[in-house]
Amino acid sequence: MSAITDLAQDERTARMLLSILVEPDDPVTGRVLARVGAVETLRLVEDEDAVPGLNRVDAAMWRDRLALPHRLEDIAERMHGIEQSGFTGADTG
Repeated sequence: MSAITDLAQDERTARMLLSILVEPDDPVTGRVLARVGAVETLRLVEDEDAVPGLNRVDAAMWRDRLALPHRLEDIAERMHGIEQSGFTGADTG
């Protein structure tokens, strides 16, 4: 597993990952998320592509702020724990 995006192939899972990586109510991430969705937002965190609504400098600062604080394996383990607990936000009934 080489990228955070490998952990999130759908919007729900990508939003769960973002909740681990991003401070609540982060305005920049919120704007990016509203424009491109959660899966693309995660991809943009790790990529050098232009970020919609941000200039190059602001995008670099945003990426630096969201740089993975933990090893990817730690995040994968947290996600696995969330899924095993049954608390995934999925509608079960």
